[in-house]
Amino acid sequence: MKERLSNGRKSPIETKIEFDDRATSTSGNIENALIESIWKDLNGRVDREYIRRAVLEARARYKHATIKTFIPIFIRRYVLKRLQ
Repeated sequence: MKERLSNGRKSPIETKIEFDDRATSTSGNIENALIESIWKDLNGRVDREYIRRAVLEARARYKHATIKTFIPIFIRRYVLKRLQ
């Protein structure tokens, strides 16, 4: 049984940080901005479709990540390294 604090919340030790898929509904906007930013960094030398595919591939690597805050940074690094 999970312990509850006097205010009714779970103990911090028992709390697991989870993000649901609501973040992925806004990820389309983040994804598009990321693709555009990478495209500009590559001076338009790589087609946006290739960048999009690389972003989707990289994003799949973090599908089960518990904390998703820094995933766009990791995706950006991965895609730039792969396509440069």
